[in-house]
Amino acid sequence: MSVISNWTNANQHVDTTINVERFANSAHTVIYARLATAGATQFYPIGVVQGWSFTEQRQVEEIFELGSDVRYIVPGRTTGQIGINRLLISGGDLLNVLYGSFGANGGLIPEALTSLKDVTKPIDMLFVTYDADSGAAENMVRYFNNCWIIMRQEQIGANQVVIAENCTLVFENIDTTIVTTDSAHN
Repeated sequence: MSVISNWTNANQHVDTTINVERFANSAHTVIYARLATAGATQFYPIGVVQGWSFTEQRQVEEIFELGSDVRYIVPGRTTGQIGINRLLISGGDLLNVLYGSFGANGGLIPEALTSLKDVTKPIDMLFVTYDADSGAAENMVRYFNNCWIIMRQEQIGANQVVIAENCTLVFENIDTTIVTTDSAHN
């Protein structure tokens, strides 16, 4: 038998140990990308991001047998996607920002990549939340390796001033990584 305590939802939270300062804050979150090639170490921040999403799904096979209504659930492969929503910056569309098409002066090369057909290598993506006071990377780090863009979109409506960009990426794996910050860029 399970025993549960009385619940007073009107005057308490479910988890009374959470401090509001522990919630991840979008103002302290940065998305980075880099080419997924051997020796690549520098991640570049992706600015003007309005939204980011990450999903995973796992295949399962349900197996039944004659003589029983109880099923076996056999886990299969896991796949995932990343979605990025961004505002278009003249000369620096999302495709070129993700692939680091930067010139010698550090600026983006206008229209270096014009289509997904131009993309021949995967990228790595890094999602990091930073501590508001110290600027140090916190525990919320997601490192997605070997990402490929499978969809990109630009859109504007008659009542909008700016053009929105969206892209969907698939990734090979979520890896662990140690994030070090360059104090010059905090």
